[in-house]
Amino acid sequence: MSSNELSVKFWGVRGSYPVPGKETNHFGGNTSCLEIRANGHIVILDAGTGIINLGNKLVKEMKQNGNSVKNPMNIHLFFSHTHHDHIQGLPFFAPAYFENCTLNFYGPKSFSHSLHDILANTMESHFSPIELDELNSKINIHDLNESDNFSFSKNSPTPIITRGNGGDTVKSKDLIVSLMRNYAHPKIGTFVVKAEMNGKSIVYATDTEGYIGGDTRLTDFSQNANLLIHDAQYDVHQYSQMQGFGHSTYEMAANVAQAANVEKLVLFHHDPGHDDARLTEMETKAKACFANTAMAYEGLELTF
Repeated sequence: MSSNELSVKFWGVRGSYPVPGKETNHFGGNTSCLEIRANGHIVILDAGTGIINLGNKLVKEMKQNGNSVKNPMNIHLFFSHTHHDHIQGLPFFAPAYFENCTLNFYGPKSFSHSLHDILANTMESHFSPIELDELNSKINIHDLNESDNFSFSKNSPTPIITRGNGGDTVKSKDLIVSLMRNYAHPKIGTFVVKAEMNGKSIVYATDTEGYIGGDTRLTDFSQNANLLIHDAQYDVHQYSQMQGFGHSTYEMAANVAQAANVEKLVLFHHDPGHDDARLTEMETKAKACFANTAMAYEGLELTF
C-alpha cells in the first residue's frame, strides 16, 4: 500500500466473548480489534482476542526487518473502553514480549483509576502469569481526554498531541486521530475514534446505543466519512429486551450513516449468539436501509 493511503483491517469483529467454531467461521469469532495503517504508522483499535493474530503478523514483520535496534517497531493502541471483550487479548499480544518494540497505549480513566492501573489489575498474578510491568517491550500509557487530537507525521514515530481543534499541527498530509466521548454505554461510556488523512476518514463507533431521532453528536462527528464502523449487535427483537445495554441495531447504524452522508457502513461487534447464517440475513436487511452496507468479517481490509 502507498504511504498516502489510509487502510483498515478487521482482526476481531465480535462483542461480549469469542465464539470459535464452524458456525462462525465466515465472519469470525474473535472479539474487537482493528488495524489502521497510514503514513508509515501502525494504529490499533481495541485489544480483544483478534489482536492475538495481528500480533503474530507484526512479529513476522519485525523479523523480516531484522528485529534490530536499527529497525524498532512503534505501535499505537487506542482503547475505546476497557470492558473485557476489548482488552482480553492484550496478555497474548506477541510484540509486547520483544525489547525492540515500543507500545503506546491510549485509553480512558475509570473514575479514580488510571489506564495503567486498569490494565495492570487485569494482569495481576491472580489472573495472569505475566504482569503488565514485566512485559519486555517499552510501554507508554496515556490517559485520554475527549478533546485530544493526535497528529502522526511521516517523519516522527510519536504523535503531536493537541487539544480542541488541533491548531496548526493538523495537516492533511498527517494522519490525524481524534476522539468523541460517547455516553451511551454502561457505565462510563466509550470513545468513538476518527482517523483521517488526505481528505479521507474512518470512524470507529463500537459499543454505542442509538437514540430516538438519531445520535446527532455521532452524526456530526462522522459527517462525510468514507467509512463508518458502527455497533450493530442486536436485531430489532433482541433490542426490545436489551435496551439500555449500550448496543445498537443495524437500523440505528443505518440511520447514522444516512444522516452523516457516509460513503460506506460496516456493521460491527456481532452478538456471540449470531452464527454466519443469522449475520448474512441481517446484512441483507441492513442493505435495504442503507445500500452500501457490509457486515464486518475477520480479514476484511479496506483502503482509501
